[in-house]
This record gives sequence, C-alpha cells and structure tokens, in this order.
Amino acid sequence: MTPLSVKKILEKIWVNFLDSLIYLCYMKRYIKKLLRENFGYRAGDLINKAEVKSMFSNTIRSTGHFGTGFYFFGNEDDAKAYSKITGNRGVSVINLDGYNLAKGDYKLHDLLSGVNNFSSDSDLAYSIESVLRHFDKLKKSVDNFGHVRNVDAYNNLSDEDKIKFDNEMSDNIKISLYNKNIIKDIINKIHSNNNDSPSTTLMRYIGFDGVDVRGTDLDNARYGSVIYNIK
Repeated sequence: MTPLSVKKILEKIWVNFLDSLIYLCYMKRYIKKLLRENFGYRAGDLINKAEVKSMFSNTIRSTGHFGTGFYFFGNEDDAKAYSKITGNRGVSVINLDGYNLAKGDYKLHDLLSGVNNFSSDSDLAYSIESVLRHFDKLKKSVDNFGHVRNVDAYNNLSDEDKIKFDNEMSDNIKISLYNKNIIKDIINKIHSNNNDSPSTTLMRYIGFDGVDVRGTDLDNARYGSVIYNIK
C-alpha cells in the first residue's frame, strides 16, 4: 500500500468521522427539542405567583385575566430576554406534562376579564355564565315547542303534545335551577378566596390547571400562558 493510498483512506475516515459528528450534534439538538417541546419558560421563580386577587380590586385591568399563577413563555429566549429587563430573575423551566391547560385566545381573555372586572353579583353571574357556555359546561334547555307562545297556541295542541309541552317546561325549569346553583356556588367560592383572582377560581372550578397560548400571538409578556399551581 502506497503512502498516497494510506492518505486517501485516512482522509475518507476523517470525512466519515466529521459527517458522523455533525449528525450526532444534529440529533442531540433534535432530541433536546423533542424532550422540551412540552415545556414552558418562566422569567422568575416558581414560588411567587403573579396577578393575585388584590391586583384587581378597585381597578379595571386590561391584562392578567388568564389567572393568578406562574406565567411563562413558550420560547426560552423570550423568557431570558424578559428576565433581563425585569431584574435578572433567572428562568425557571416548567414541565407541562399532566396539566389540563385551556387553549387561550383573545375571546377567552375578554370573557375572563368580565369575570374579574365585575361590579355586582348579577354582573358577575352573567360573566360566569358566558365562560361556562364557552366551554359547554352548562346544561342546555330544550325548545321543541318554540311556536307555543300564548294560551291560544297551547290550547290548539293535541292532548299528547300538551303533555310533552308540560314535561318540557318542567325539565327546563329544573335545568335552569341546576345552572343557577352552579353559578351561585362559583360566586361563593370567588368571594371566599382571598388570593386567587375570580377568573382563576372559575377556571379551576371548570377543571383547568391554567391557560396555554404557546404558538399564538398572545405568547408574550402582555398576555402569556399561566399555570395556577405547580404540581
């Protein structure tokens, strides 16, 4: 084997080694991305919550309505940048596996703002009902006899339809009472909770652990994603 042949073999080995190294680096970044794609990045610690109930007292807030908790970014660089301009608080990584997060958008934020900015219990009840219906969490009344709006229309029904109409009216009264009791229970929980904002109490009542806006134009310091409690 000539020196030239040996040189070519060594060059080929070196090229193959470099190709393998580049591939391994790529795979490392790819695997890291896969492992961290369900993570959130918070500028700050996981001890002190943001947007507590007292911040909504006697004032009309335009943001923070997704709830009281730990706000985070979907992008680590955004969290680092926000940390630098807010006192170098560092970045906390949150594993989002196992959390039931509502998909956040402008509509949900507006609905929740009505819950936080209420002026009376009747106003609060209306806002709560709007959010519950948004998530389809209230029973729906039945209206098979929408054309029956007066006594004459009722009297024109057959005896069989009159029975169906009466049963439907009775069922709808029960459904209305059921929905009102749910709303009343939520209002009581809101008034008894001195730490969480009203929207937080409502969302947790529904069964959510927070709100997720990653991948949307709300993934920023103005709105952001939030987890109510760290597991």
